[in-house]
Parts: sequence; structure tokens; C-alpha cells
Amino acid sequence: MALDPQAHAEQPAPVPAARVPVGDSPPGSRFPPPLPSRSHGLSRSQAELSDDELVKQAQSGDSQAQEILLRRYWFQVSHWTHRYFLPGADHDDLFQEGLIGFLKAIHDYLPGSSSFGSFARLCVRRHLISTVKERNRFKHQPLNRYTPLHLSLDGDEEHPLLETLPGGPDPETIALAREQLDAARHVIRHCLSPFEASVLVLYTKGLTYQEMASALSTHAKSIDNALCRIKQKILQAT
Repeated sequence: MALDPQAHAEQPAPVPAARVPVGDSPPGSRFPPPLPSRSHGLSRSQAELSDDELVKQAQSGDSQAQEILLRRYWFQVSHWTHRYFLPGADHDDLFQEGLIGFLKAIHDYLPGSSSFGSFARLCVRRHLISTVKERNRFKHQPLNRYTPLHLSLDGDEEHPLLETLPGGPDPETIALAREQLDAARHVIRHCLSPFEASVLVLYTKGLTYQEMASALSTHAKSIDNALCRIKQKILQAT
């Protein structure tokens, strides 16, 4: 059966992402991550639109257009991120950061100015490099910013901080907490949509609803709804 050369040409060739000089990627990569289940109600005609047309709709608040773009570039984003390595983070963490960079590309792209795919790759790369630099800067903070355990928070040696710390939890409490944490991790990695996962990453970074809405090219109400869904999914699992 003859192949359609046009459909084949529409798929951009993967461009290797630049490696951040913080180490080699560890073996046993789990990439690419599984594509999330398709949402109900995606328009077939909308899925056939060009990147530029979908970006215009997404920038106007169309969540379906944004999801189609995410699904269209899902494996491209994984390819752009899997060569990066950050101590203390796994591939899933970096992939979520890559998705945030991709959503920023949707927000900032000017249709017609250049190829959206090239612009998205640049945004993902810049966001990952920024994340690496931020993590390394935090890692190398001077030790004199920490309070020694033999002093109190106000520097008083008569009531050291070590004496005010509560005792450790019992083994049963630790085991229960680990089970709940494992269940929450399963929800985060397998049950959240790409949008919900990106909202959660930004939320844990301390961004306000308005800042998250601006970064993800949506409305504050959509952020609030996503956080409610995330909470419900985690509560049901734990």
C-alpha cells in the first residue's frame, strides 16, 4: 500500500535537545511516558487544524485546543526533556517541567512569526535550563543561613532548638504515611491530565492563581477547578 507523502512530511523531524552540563542521564529511562487517556468531547474537525490555528484558539481560552496541542507534541516534549538530568529529580519531574515550558510556548507564540514546533522546543529548552540553574543555586546556598541545633531560633543557647523538636513518629504512623504517599504519587503520575499535572507543579512552587493562569494561558477559575479535581483524585486514592 502506497504511503501518503504529504502526511509523512507534516511530522517534524525530532531535534536533539542540548544537554545541560550537570551529569549524564541515568540508565533505565522510562521514557517516553504513556500518552494520557483521550478526553471526551474532543472535536474531530478541531484536531485537523494546523498548529497556528490551534494556538490562536488556545490563547483565547479554548482548553480543547490546548489539549490537542499537548497530545500532538506529547512525545516530542518527552524527546526534548529525556536528555536532561537534574540531581534529586527523576524523568517524570523533568517531563512535567517540560510540559510547563510547552504551555508557556502556547501562551507566548505569535502565529506566523516562525514554526510553532521550533518555538516550542526553544521554550522547553529554556525552561529546563532555568529549572536546572535554580535547583543548583538552591543546592549551593551557604550553610550559615541555617540555624545550628545547639542554638534556638533567636540564638539563645539555654533553650536549644534540638530540645524543642518533637519526637519522631512511631513505626505504624510512618508505614501509613508511606502508603498514602505512594497512593498520591500514583495519582500524580497516572491519573492527572497534562493540564492538571502542570497546575500541580506550579502550585507546589508557590505561584498564585493569577500567576498560574497567566503561565498556562487560561483563567483563574480553570486553575481553581483543576486544583479541586486534583484534591479529589488524591483523596479518593488515599
